[in-house]
Amino acid sequence: MSGPCSWMLRRSRNITMLCVCGWGSLRTCSLKQKMCSMNLNAKLCGSKLLKLVEAPEGSVDRRIVHRREMTHSFVNASDVIGRDDDKENIIQHFLMHPGDSRTVSVIPIMGIGGLGKTTLAKLVFNDERVNEHFEVKGWVCVSDDFDVKQLMFKIVKSASHENIRSPDPMKSDLDPDHLQTRLRTSFNGRRFLLVLDDVWEEERSKWIELSDLLKGGASGSKILVTTRSSSVASMMGTAPTYMLAGLPHKDCLSLFVKWAFKEGQEKQYPDLVKIGNEIVKKCGGVPLAVRTLGSLLFSKTEQCDWIFVRDSETWKLEQGEDGILSALMLSYNQMPSYLKQCFVACSIFPKDYEFDNIELINFWMAHNLLQSPNENQDLEDIGMQYIIELCSRSFFQDFEDYGHFYIFKLHDLAHDLAVYVSNGECSTVQSHSSKDVKFEFRKSSSFIISCK
Repeated sequence: MSGPCSWMLRRSRNITMLCVCGWGSLRTCSLKQKMCSMNLNAKLCGSKLLKLVEAPEGSVDRRIVHRREMTHSFVNASDVIGRDDDKENIIQHFLMHPGDSRTVSVIPIMGIGGLGKTTLAKLVFNDERVNEHFEVKGWVCVSDDFDVKQLMFKIVKSASHENIRSPDPMKSDLDPDHLQTRLRTSFNGRRFLLVLDDVWEEERSKWIELSDLLKGGASGSKILVTTRSSSVASMMGTAPTYMLAGLPHKDCLSLFVKWAFKEGQEKQYPDLVKIGNEIVKKCGGVPLAVRTLGSLLFSKTEQCDWIFVRDSETWKLEQGEDGILSALMLSYNQMPSYLKQCFVACSIFPKDYEFDNIELINFWMAHNLLQSPNENQDLEDIGMQYIIELCSRSFFQDFEDYGHFYIFKLHDLAHDLAVYVSNGECSTVQSHSSKDVKFEFRKSSSFIISCK
């Protein structure tokens, strides 16, 4: 048995990471070394790292989990239920209202979390009429960090389809002046559609700084903004805010059946559909809640499983305005313990972080979160199974298949749940300079992220 080991991981942009593992076998140390291949973004600085929910020592949770196939980021209109009218309303606004006195108009889509604002924006973005109407299109996920330089880079990359690298603050090849020139060149004199998804920033000066760079577009250019904040919608919008309502009960039930049963299977279980109808009523017209609980009950044909969900005490949880925490918590509570640990670990990453399966699996491996039911199964394969399971529960989304690896995200409300579950179970230690953040795991390991 060797003594305590430590490795200095390679510098990744402006991050230096130090991984320190406790006493352990040579196999454990080799897993830690695999973490050297991770390329964590600087946005991790200041995140919380949690002490994870653990299964009893030496135990392996062998619950069977039925999985759905992975999806990708493209939204097929035939897979979306109940949003046809909303899509048509926005598209008609695009086509029938070329613009007011402003060259570029901004249309906010506002609604509570989980209603499908992003899905609606994707339906509009991919519509053939929209493709023909606009000369250039771009899609950017904004989330919590409204960094103008990063947004300029993302807009240029999306609109030009160039494979350019993220701006490095240590280099000047993509400095702000260069980026703003490329941005204005991409849009000036052209009718464009830009989607800014999941905007939270309420500081008007940042929005003005970005919007000034987009004013050179041709008449009829549109910016479509999705947000939960009425303040953001009021600040950014030049057209009336499109208030997205919850789905009607009939559409919610159709969505639930789609996710809870294989095609046509619901006809064999009318009693389950009746219980499902009562579950759907508790979801408040929120598609994500409906889909999550449908996924939870997929392939379960015993009435006791469905009654448990319908009558669960979790529905009595105190909730915010989103009203979706209960549905997500129900799905979380039904996870096997091994999956809970891996899910909660994802909360240390920032919202809308783009995972790839290799990076995430190595992260889980480095902290001994992968449980092998038999010695013949590779940990990498087990990690991939965990990712598929989290996808089947509607926690991971926006899958993009690149053949040898996948890119995906944790839904922002699922991220909220992971942070909520980890509350009181995490430990963050910052240095006096506020630049070093130490994250501690129960599994006898820790790492330090240092922002330069």
